[in-house]
Amino acid sequence: MAGQGGDDVPAGCRGRPRHAGLPGEPGGAGCDDRVTLPAAIPDQTFDIGGVQYTLQIIGFVPDADGVCPATPAGLTSSIYTTGEGQNNYACLYGQIVLPIDSGDAPDLGLGQTTGASRGRHTITATGSYLGTVRGDGENDGQPNATATGDDLNGLDDEDGFVSMDTNWGDGQGHVVVSVTRGQFTGINRACVYGWIDWGNDGFGVNADSFATGHRTDPGNGEITLTFDTNVPGTGSFPASTYLRLRVVSSTTSSCPTLGPTGSATDGEIEDHRLSFSPLAVELAGFTASAAPEGVELAWETVSEVDVAGFNLYRGETASGPWAQLNDALIPAQAPGAAAGGTYAFADTAAPQGATVWYQLEDVALDGATTRHDPVSVTPAGEPNAVSLSAFGATAPAAWPAVAGLVAALGLAAAGFARRRK
Repeated sequence: MAGQGGDDVPAGCRGRPRHAGLPGEPGGAGCDDRVTLPAAIPDQTFDIGGVQYTLQIIGFVPDADGVCPATPAGLTSSIYTTGEGQNNYACLYGQIVLPIDSGDAPDLGLGQTTGASRGRHTITATGSYLGTVRGDGENDGQPNATATGDDLNGLDDEDGFVSMDTNWGDGQGHVVVSVTRGQFTGINRACVYGWIDWGNDGFGVNADSFATGHRTDPGNGEITLTFDTNVPGTGSFPASTYLRLRVVSSTTSSCPTLGPTGSATDGEIEDHRLSFSPLAVELAGFTASAAPEGVELAWETVSEVDVAGFNLYRGETASGPWAQLNDALIPAQAPGAAAGGTYAFADTAAPQGATVWYQLEDVALDGATTRHDPVSVTPAGEPNAVSLSAFGATAPAAWPAVAGLVAALGLAAAGFARRRK
């Protein structure tokens, strides 16, 4: 808040009201002062119990007696004028906003991602959420063509989608979803819903596929949503389309009815772009194996129609959270061709002695992404030290053990040499 004006009285009072003075005031003349809020006051955020709240300053409302009602008694303003030589009162109003999570698929003018009727969830500290990172809030939906618009706080909270079926031509397909159940006593369900907009004309507008499921185990885990209605026939899939996921908590033995739009009192909403370009990548295999330098990742494709390249991710569990390993897109060896390729990547920073998970993502030429089922490996820890208490002619009984140790070390050395070639 900034004050403007003063007690000097230049001609015309610089365009501000000139106070004529009160009875008994000597001279009795002066300029009214003016207090002006900056043109833009950044929202201030703070955390209570794991939920991020936002403080927004609204503005002033003049008040005669200094008693401020709970809601503004008139229109708010960024300017408050104070009369010279008298007591002045004004109420400064602000609001604390509980973050609302919204979607980021293209809105198409339908109000599905932006506006009052959009799909949206109030973020709570105890509610269920998708993935392992609780959603962040935004004032409205953040639509863009790749459905990646709402990671506004720098954290990837769009982590509910794990992988999808790579064979949808048999009349059905599935999506694997990571979900964290809410923290409630008694009956407690994390109810998950999914919609696929095959026509790219908005969720729920025409013949979408819909699936639902729930999780009752505590903490985070995966569930599979199976879509078996309105799935296009072979050769009729769009090049890409959008998946909408929503989760809400239920403290009863059933899940509430929920559509792709409208509000929910807890939970999270995520939109993801899916690629169905005649399988941009037909994957022959994806493996992770322990190596002296860390973990060796290898994958092979049968065809790479419409593929631009690949990304690799490492996670602590099968459902993440995922950290991208490659700084830049790993380019396809034959983008747009029916031929396949063979790839390798060394993760030299993999933690030793603990199981880690890896996920491969292919990126189509149009930007659509598809993540494949994760694989796991447990890199060997640091080698144990070996000490010999005696080694010599006076300890013949130790020779067989020593010989076995040397032989074992020799095999290990040979194996290492073959690995390095």
